[in-house]
Formats: sequence, C-alpha cells, structure tokens
Amino acid sequence: MSPKVTHRSGEIDLSKRVITTGEFATRLYTLMYEKGWNQSELSRKSEIGRDSISTYVNGKSVPTPRNLEKLALALGTEPEKLYPNYDEANNKQSDKVESFNKIDDGSGQYWVYVNRKLEGKVAIKIMQLLNEIDD
Repeated sequence: MSPKVTHRSGEIDLSKRVITTGEFATRLYTLMYEKGWNQSELSRKSEIGRDSISTYVNGKSVPTPRNLEKLALALGTEPEKLYPNYDEANNKQSDKVESFNKIDDGSGQYWVYVNRKLEGKVAIKIMQLLNEIDD
C-alpha cells in the first residue's frame, strides 16, 4: 500500500510526489558534502561537465536520465533515491503539446509543433518522415 495523507484538497499519494529542482539540488549537495567532494570532484567522478554539475547543485536544472544515472553511480546510490519519481517529474514539467497552424500564404503548408514523450520507435519514424521531406 502506498503512503497517503489527507489534505484539504483531498488524499495525496506520497509515492507519486514529485520533488522540486531545489529539493534535488539539496539532495545532491548533501551527498556530495558527505563524501567531502566539491563540484569539480563530482564532475570528475561522474564524467559530467562542471557547468552541468553547477546548474544541478544550484537548482537551476535537473539532469537528463543518463546524467542522473552517472550521478547516482558516482555517489554510490540509486537514481530513484537521488531523484524519486523522476519520470513523473519530467511528465509534469513537459506537458504534452500539439498544435497545427495553417500558414496563410496560399501554400497549403502548416507549422506543426509537437512536445511529448514518445517510444523510441515512434520518434524514429517521425524523424524519418521529416528527413524525407527535407530531401
């Protein structure tokens, strides 16, 4: 059974709680501090650029899935412990957006905007279609 609390807005499932970039930064800094490392040392151990480490520690951004794995490995922890519900956080931060806007120049062309998480096979098919258009 997942942990739940009652709030005036209803019941909250804490197993699905998404941490903020600031909370992630604090977790990362704490683990770094416990090892006696500075940002440069974490950069070397994780093989992630020093500038990226700085943005994570300062709460300006969160790592990509690959960089989260590298950080967890370097710090001797699991990615899920370092950033709980990472996929859920990405889904919240990157809401699905799709729009099609006709260009009013008589060309019959449209601007197509798509921002959504896709399976790799689907993303590859879309890129292949776009590449066919550009050829």
